[in-house]
Amino acid sequence: MTSSEIASRDAGKDVQTKSECGGRPRSQKINTFKPQAVGGSSKWTADDERLQPGPASRPRWFRPSPRILQWLQRPTLHQHGVPKTRPSPSGLASPMGEPHRPPRAACKGATGLQPEIVRQNASDPPLYRRFGLFLGVLWHVRYIRSRISMPRLTPLPRDAFDFAAARHLLVRAGFGGTPGMVQGLLAKGLDGAVDWLVDFEGESSSGPTRDVQADTFDPSVKMQLTPEDYEAYRKAREAGDEEAIDAFRQKQEQQERDDRRSMRSFEQWWLSRMIETPRPLEEKLTLFWHGHFAASYTTVENSWHMFRQNQFFRKHAAGNFGDLLHGIIEDPAMLRFLDNNRNRKGSPNENLAREIMELFSLGEPELLGRKRSPYREIDIKEGARALTGYTFRDNAFYFDEGQHDNGLKRILGRSGRWNGHDFVDMLLAHRSCSEFIAWKIYRAFVNDVPETPPSDEVRNVVVQLGKTLKANKYNLKNTLGELFRSAHFYDASNRAAHIKSPIELVVGTVRDLGVPVRSIDTLRTAAARLGQRLGHPPSVKGWDGGRAWINTSTMFLRQNTAVWMLTGRDAGGHPWPKDTTPFDPMPLVEQLERQGEVDPDEATMYLQRLLLACPVDDARSQAIRQVFTLANNRVNADSLTAALCVLTALPEYQLS
Repeated sequence: MTSSEIASRDAGKDVQTKSECGGRPRSQKINTFKPQAVGGSSKWTADDERLQPGPASRPRWFRPSPRILQWLQRPTLHQHGVPKTRPSPSGLASPMGEPHRPPRAACKGATGLQPEIVRQNASDPPLYRRFGLFLGVLWHVRYIRSRISMPRLTPLPRDAFDFAAARHLLVRAGFGGTPGMVQGLLAKGLDGAVDWLVDFEGESSSGPTRDVQADTFDPSVKMQLTPEDYEAYRKAREAGDEEAIDAFRQKQEQQERDDRRSMRSFEQWWLSRMIETPRPLEEKLTLFWHGHFAASYTTVENSWHMFRQNQFFRKHAAGNFGDLLHGIIEDPAMLRFLDNNRNRKGSPNENLAREIMELFSLGEPELLGRKRSPYREIDIKEGARALTGYTFRDNAFYFDEGQHDNGLKRILGRSGRWNGHDFVDMLLAHRSCSEFIAWKIYRAFVNDVPETPPSDEVRNVVVQLGKTLKANKYNLKNTLGELFRSAHFYDASNRAAHIKSPIELVVGTVRDLGVPVRSIDTLRTAAARLGQRLGHPPSVKGWDGGRAWINTSTMFLRQNTAVWMLTGRDAGGHPWPKDTTPFDPMPLVEQLERQGEVDPDEATMYLQRLLLACPVDDARSQAIRQVFTLANNRVNADSLTAALCVLTALPEYQLS
């Protein structure tokens, strides 16, 4: 017998080995299961013949197909629409050159191949040997059922898409619009309107025309001080060189002043985009992701990082959630905000790992009425180890290999030499992830005040939406398209069920009424006073939204803000800046004109239908009509402006 035949015969036999601590020999199965690089890609090979479906080991009908065998032996997670090559966090080239990222090997595990499988007992036979045929058939059945019985929300009947439904869609999927915009959306029909909103790449996306310069930011405005600067400062302190110390401090203070000015310019630029955009869903989703992956300039203190993060959200706004989650762990603004630049081997910082599980992907259990959390504290600690070495230098992401913990980690029941992207893949594979993102989408676009835990009806819709998201491999465009076509989205219980955020109130008033902007910075300040300053969420949870927007103080400010926008004067009669442009409201009711006149009763009802998400009682309707009565039943610019001031002060105007 040849040596190769002897080795083949003995490959699966028991051998006697000495235990490490001495004593009697113990029996151990030889089971060498190792990775091998083949053709530049990573594949698993097994020296143990028991892992191969050889003809001598079992009857032909019992042998799993190569595809089933590959699935049963898979060491990593299924990819849920996430490309193997990760996108840049900003989606754009770095001004400082290409960022230093983990090499391709590091993205696959510490060795450059698939992470090793860690068995609890080395003598355990392979999984398919114990359950082979059953698991193979079960996998095929589940796969076929998932494709055939893909969940669908009940669609809205096409003839039910009327003016009110078109307005509801434009307000929720954007920031509203004039009567002409609503009529244009209505003319497209339900499918055409939804396609126009979600497939916004076909629309041009030029920057705002206003005099704001955020799209030409200079990244050198806020460069990090170099080690040489700090070394010179240290030597100056030791030598007592007050002149050098003052020069260092003045340079630092000037950078901070310039950067704060640059941040204000960025806020104005983004607000202008929301007002002028021909792609309303793009900006609505950018704002949504800004609140979901919340990072505040107050902590980041770098306007360029905030701007690049905003561009990253815009690029992937309706793309793949997996790209967003993978990109955020390489985003300098988020890494700085959650202190992951201090997450090092041997001294892990858990902030990013904790928030990425609790707030960005899996959520808190009580939100959807779960009985237990989908993760444990140990998962957070191990996830933090996987994210060690993920930092940034200057204005780009940097993977510090020397500070990355390359040891074995056990996360969500899986063991391996995981890195940050492996960690994210495990989160995307968890069933709680798609449900949680569906819940966040539901609150943002359907109803932001449902009870917690939600009713059975709401929970069923969220679960269906989550299944749609998972079935579409986290493709947001398809998921949003199905939601915007569903009857549930247009149900009466979900109209006037969303409290406008300050940004939605300010931008929506401009877009609905065609109000002249006059001063973009004044609008930025107004939204900030109402509780929502762009780039400055109050915490990593973002803005709470819903009823948190409304209290006695903010309600008064909301009413005054609308008056400022309509009349150019605040409640005290103080004028806006000198370039005040008068507001002409007559185009709003031009289609009601008959022989040059507009009927006051008809105008009263039309304005309510145009600007309110729900009808008001007779007393409030009469208050609006009374304005025209005092103007001798004439509908002109002055009386119409006064009527709009009354209408925008109603509580119903704060709802969409």
